[in-house]
Amino acid sequence: MMRVFFLMAMILFISFPLNTSARTDEGVAAALTADTVEVTANFAGARLSLYGAIDRAQKDDTDIVVVVYGPLSKVRVAQKDRVLGLWVDTDPVVFEGVPGYYMAASSEPLENIVPFALRRFYQLGPSHLRLRVPSHEQTIEQFGLPVVISDLGADYETYRQALIRLMSREQLYNLDPAGVRFLDGGLFRADVQLPARAPTGDYLVSVYAFQNGQLYSKRSRVLAVNRVGLERMIYDAAHQHGWIYGAFSVTLAVVFGLGATLMSRRRWL
Repeated sequence: MMRVFFLMAMILFISFPLNTSARTDEGVAAALTADTVEVTANFAGARLSLYGAIDRAQKDDTDIVVVVYGPLSKVRVAQKDRVLGLWVDTDPVVFEGVPGYYMAASSEPLENIVPFALRRFYQLGPSHLRLRVPSHEQTIEQFGLPVVISDLGADYETYRQALIRLMSREQLYNLDPAGVRFLDGGLFRADVQLPARAPTGDYLVSVYAFQNGQLYSKRSRVLAVNRVGLERMIYDAAHQHGWIYGAFSVTLAVVFGLGATLMSRRRWL
């Protein structure tokens, strides 16, 4: 039995009046303490701060949400079953378009700032991310609208929650309902903690300003997380010259293996 898992969101989107006239380049200013993070061989994570400002007169009526959205990739999720006494992966599902890092920080809990329909529309919070499994989907028409359905049925939400749980355990997904702090006047601050496992690539940092549950301003910045030095050379070699990298790795392993063997023999002579 197939489950229409996007239908409810589309109905809410149609019935809920979105403020499409929101100013996306005015009303709020924001800047990161650094626009680039360099990943070296001993990278242990990084901590950045985002500072922003709104009109002082609008401070009491404004709530701020900061979202950091990392590079997209495919993620495989499988169930663990016991087969012949061994735990093995079964029934794998591949999600596509999964952010490798996601953080949502806000001046108050999101449910106190933004209605459900807008949280889903703007993907505010890990539970509202649009995570798809194209290999199990098809598009049909209902009520004159295209609707995506999945043959995973109720298992879709089980896999989805498992993915979010795993990413949260690795500190790659975070939700901080008090992560935005107002300073003097209309100034505010939010901290971004990147773990050592944070993927490299371009991150989109978006600042949303809401008033009475409606978006009135948005500002976005790009954060680049790049490998440098030896780490970059090894990464480029592995991805651009795979066969050379593989041959070099095998040769290096053989050399070290022979060296260890000779050293061991010499010790006992």
